[in-house]
Amino acid sequence: MRSERIQNAKLNAKNAQARGILALSWLLLLPVSLPIFNVTFLILNSPAVAQTAPDRKAEANRLFQQGAQQYQVRQFTAAFQSWQQALTIYRGIKDRQGEANVIGNLGNVYDSLGTYAKAIEYLEQSIAIKREIKDRLGEGQSLSNLGNAYFSLGNYVKAIEFYQQSLAIAREIKDRRVEDYALGGLGNALGRLGNAYFSLGNYAKAIEYQQQYLAIARELKDRKGEGNALGNLGNAYFSLGNYAKAIEYQQQSLAIDRELIVKVKEPPWSIWALLTMLWATMPKRLNITSRV
Repeated sequence: MRSERIQNAKLNAKNAQARGILALSWLLLLPVSLPIFNVTFLILNSPAVAQTAPDRKAEANRLFQQGAQQYQVRQFTAAFQSWQQALTIYRGIKDRQGEANVIGNLGNVYDSLGTYAKAIEYLEQSIAIKREIKDRLGEGQSLSNLGNAYFSLGNYVKAIEFYQQSLAIAREIKDRRVEDYALGGLGNALGRLGNAYFSLGNYAKAIEYQQQYLAIARELKDRKGEGNALGNLGNAYFSLGNYAKAIEYQQQSLAIDRELIVKVKEPPWSIWALLTMLWATMPKRLNITSRV
């Protein structure tokens, strides 16, 4: 019995020693097992799972388009919210192009809401990023929009500056759509600036800017703009007492007004056309309203 107990004790000791060695082996293996977590981390970044960034970009693009649709139907608050959400995602995935586009659109929303200082702030940010990423087309578009914001503020000199910068880029990259847009904005700004000089009694300056407006309107085949410029030139010459020139320009303006009346069937300038006929036949000093 005694010898049997001694043998059992030895067997238990051996089992305990084996369990201890086994436990120690697991402890020693733990540091070797740690890279498995790194492998798992890498698996999360494999093509099978790395859909996160593309999915987020797709969501940002969806919000961007949603905002554009809302903006088109003048749902400015909704558009602003959609674009703000898109902006958060674009910044999160470091998509500078998307960020620049959204910031520019947010500036346009502010412009539409009449918050011009904010519009200018956002558009300047957009332009800075587009210059950084060398997006010349986007830069040209945003410069025109910045011109629009200054135009809305009545700062026509500043508006012209940015329209001219946009126009230069459009011609450099040979993008006719942006060129026409910049030209249209430039023409309107020149027309407004001409009207401002007219209001100040500086008729020579008014004529100078209206002539530039007229040239752009003709280049763009903008008949309404052409008629407006001609009418404004007539006003300026009338105020200078040059009735022959005034009649010449007003008759040309009247012919375009009649043409547009036939095309649209609802005369936007019918009263203006009647006044023009009166001016053409009985030149005398009247209170003259300029047109853009």
